[in-house]
Amino acid sequence: MRIHLFCLFFFIQAIKLFSQDSSYHQNSFFVEPIFNAGKSVKINPEIFPKNDFCLLNELNFGWQTLGRKDWHHIYGFPQPGVAFLYAYNGNDVVLGRTFAIEPNLTLHALRTEKNNIEINLGSGFAYFPIIHNPVNNSTNEYIGSHINGIVSFSFMYSKTLSKTLQLKIGVSTFHFSNGHYQLPNAGINNIVFTTGLKYFPHEIKKIPSRKKIEKEKYPFLFNFRLGLGEHDFGVAPYTGKEYMIYASSFYISKRLGKISNMQIGFLNKYYTNYYRFIADSNVYAKNQQLKSNTFSIFIGHEIMCGRISFLTQIGINLFNPFFKYEDRYLKNDFSTFAEIWFCSRVGFQYYFLKPTPERRFNIHAGIFVNANYGRADYDEISVGVSF
Repeated sequence: MRIHLFCLFFFIQAIKLFSQDSSYHQNSFFVEPIFNAGKSVKINPEIFPKNDFCLLNELNFGWQTLGRKDWHHIYGFPQPGVAFLYAYNGNDVVLGRTFAIEPNLTLHALRTEKNNIEINLGSGFAYFPIIHNPVNNSTNEYIGSHINGIVSFSFMYSKTLSKTLQLKIGVSTFHFSNGHYQLPNAGINNIVFTTGLKYFPHEIKKIPSRKKIEKEKYPFLFNFRLGLGEHDFGVAPYTGKEYMIYASSFYISKRLGKISNMQIGFLNKYYTNYYRFIADSNVYAKNQQLKSNTFSIFIGHEIMCGRISFLTQIGINLFNPFFKYEDRYLKNDFSTFAEIWFCSRVGFQYYFLKPTPERRFNIHAGIFVNANYGRADYDEISVGVSF
């Protein structure tokens, strides 16, 4: 629950960035009811419960940016928003219903006066009243906790119908998972057809011409980050007990213009559940705490939007002694090999001071999902400094 409350706070802080530069109009507010209908993808058919179609209803509140920040021009005047979602998952007995809140961003791949091609990206958190229970809902291997993350992607065609109204149709995907916080956690994946109406109470504003953004030279920066996460550990029957993970990283970053920020560095993660297993099983007689760590090198990239960035990192594990003692890693296949050697992190980062070429010192906070290859590892909150 802690990380999801932080996610909401993070988005509220981000809303403060959607104005300034009075030479352009203020952002234009809109309301967008959206209806989605489709099916859940049976990634593991042998454990997926019987289900029919899924329905997801959204109410999105958004803003059409109109040029008051440089990144409005760089990204083609995108539309940030926050959506409230109610979903029927196709099986009320096993999977139940879903309630979600999802900050999102709409980008325009093609825009004309009357027609638009839009891409919408969203990430937030969802509440499932019905979850796995070993006594009365043991067949639910997909949702193991009440609070889960939600990630969505939509590809839409939008047509202007009047001075205040636009029609949208397209396809969308929704993913629900708790990031290994509590098992079981196979997650739910929905593919749906989407239709909606976008209503502007004060009419649809004309999009201004993009201004020329002058190139700026940024220095190399040193960065240090501390992270905290937790996840469940083990296989069925699930204990429901979460263990803490402590992460730290040191890296060098270089801003390449207004959009991209490149990173390269070292990452350490200490798993308290690894230590508990090693100590209880006496796997290693010496250096038990050391061998509860992983050490990695990574490269990363940030897509910058003012003080907010979308961060991706891919790493190689140089030291990972615990994994070979888990039975599932005795398999000799590529997926097992990749889980042992490759790690990743995806999430959002917020800078408390506006990043500029002249500013070296900054403080940042982030929310991330960590994975080993394609397998979710844990959710993380972090704080760090640049200097």
